[in-house]
Amino acid sequence: MLSEYTDIIGKSETYYNDATTLSGSLTDSITKKQIEEEIKVSSARYDVKTQAIRDLIGKIKANKAVLYDQYIVFKIRKTLPEIEKYQNAHPLKTDNLNQFINKQNQLLEELKKLK
Repeated sequence: MLSEYTDIIGKSETYYNDATTLSGSLTDSITKKQIEEEIKVSSARYDVKTQAIRDLIGKIKANKAVLYDQYIVFKIRKTLPEIEKYQNAHPLKTDNLNQFINKQNQLLEELKKLK
């Protein structure tokens, strides 16, 4: 929905930028000043006309950020109990790790004896 509005506003802003750039190439200084003033006035009128729409677009974008934040909080709060269930169902015991360290230590001792 926003893309339609931002596209129209963007095209108009691009037009005014392009028109200003083109007017810079005019060699007649009086005509150049006149056309630059016409561009400026038209652009200002368009800015006034579209200010309410740009404000609403800004509000929609701000709301979108808040909604996304709330969704993330919701998702985390819903999944925290599930990960805790998983952790409780799969307790990490140190027995196997200690046995492995003991085997490593035995191997190290045997290697030391071979010197």
